[in-house]
Amino acid sequence: MPISRKNDTNSSCDEKSDIQAIQNIALDLSPSCGTYPYWSRNYEYKRHTTLSLLAIIDLLSGKIYGEIHNRHRRKEFIGDLKAIINYIHPNLKSK
Repeated sequence: MPISRKNDTNSSCDEKSDIQAIQNIALDLSPSCGTYPYWSRNYEYKRHTTLSLLAIIDLLSGKIYGEIHNRHRRKEFIGDLKAIINYIHPNLKSK
């Protein structure tokens, strides 16, 4: 009897916490003859908050799933894992 591999997955997961959400204070400086040969940007910025990112790719199907949260807690991580399982295998029930 052959083994069914219909629900198999091979995934890679990455989690990044404390990503800074920033905004430039000044507009970019456009190039002008003799003064600025290239686009330039001011180094000052306004920091809004930090974010957490969880991303996973199913290496067999190529499906990518990502979630961004304002907090970095176990609750969000477990919820994301359940959502990822439902996204990759919609017919599979997770507890």
